[in-house]
Amino acid sequence: MKRMKNNLSWIIYKPIMSEKAIKEAEFNRYSFLVHKRSDKKTIKEAMKKYFGVESIRITTSILKGEEKRFVKAGKNFKERDYKKAIVTLKEDQKIAIFETSKK
Repeated sequence: MKRMKNNLSWIIYKPIMSEKAIKEAEFNRYSFLVHKRSDKKTIKEAMKKYFGVESIRITTSILKGEEKRFVKAGKNFKERDYKKAIVTLKEDQKIAIFETSKK
C-alpha cells in the first residue's frame, strides 16, 4: 500500500464505459476500475491529480471474476476479481471522457 501512495498512476486502471455508467455521468457519478488494494483516500488523491476534480463521495465494490471452461481441454479457470469505484463529483465539475454529444 505504501508503494501505491507514492505512485498514484497505479490506482486508476480505466473508466467503465457501459450504458449505465454513461447515464450515471449525467448525475456527476463516474465509474472506474481501480487497483484491488486501493482505498477511498488514495482514489480521491488520484482523481484530483489526474482529472483535476474534487470528489464528494466515493463508493467501492469488489466484483468477482466469472468462471470459464475450455470444453476441449477440459480445464476450468477463473477471471480476476476487480474493484469498481463510483466517484460523485461536485455540481460544477465534469470529466471530459464521459461527455457525449447530443444531436
